[in-house]
Amino acid sequence: ACLDSHLAQNGPRLSDLLWADTLRESEFYFPMEQLKSGALGKVLASHRQQRNNNAEIESISLEADKGVLQGMMHGFIDLVFQWQDKYYVVDYKSTHLGDQLGDYGHSALDQNIRDNYYDLQYLLYSLALHRYLKNRRTDYDPQEHFGGVYYLYLRGMSPGLDSGIFNTDISPQLLAELDALFSNTISEESAYV
Repeated sequence: ACLDSHLAQNGPRLSDLLWADTLRESEFYFPMEQLKSGALGKVLASHRQQRNNNAEIESISLEADKGVLQGMMHGFIDLVFQWQDKYYVVDYKSTHLGDQLGDYGHSALDQNIRDNYYDLQYLLYSLALHRYLKNRRTDYDPQEHFGGVYYLYLRGMSPGLDSGIFNTDISPQLLAELDALFSNTISEESAYV
């Protein structure tokens, strides 16, 4: 059922992807240069607000909110795939939200993503993929090549339905803001901070 579910209208199914167009369990490292955790919380809050059509969103307080993070960010992306010259981040979730496919609708997935800070997770994954593509494709343009993010709640996926599938776009502006934030080159004019 998971392999045969379309990820978006007119989009691919996992079963449509060629092995050569995928990276599985992609490990990444990138430096954090005097990253202010409060600034990261503001970026996340702004992203949440934009995703929810500018509805007022609570301020986000990350642990060590007044602290500065330095070192290496390390993680693994479940799947990166290329489809029609765009690249996507995929994360699999086996979270139990209920026993019916209806329990895995858009609002339930969105709430689960916010409650568990999976949106922060996918922003980090998106930054890792963005930096990878900048180094690997000489013609890389995030507007043209960065496709977005899918979080696949495996228990809710079914062919012909869009249940269990969360997806969102990541704007080139947001990618640039994240890149600058983690490089400690964020400007005062930033839309997010």
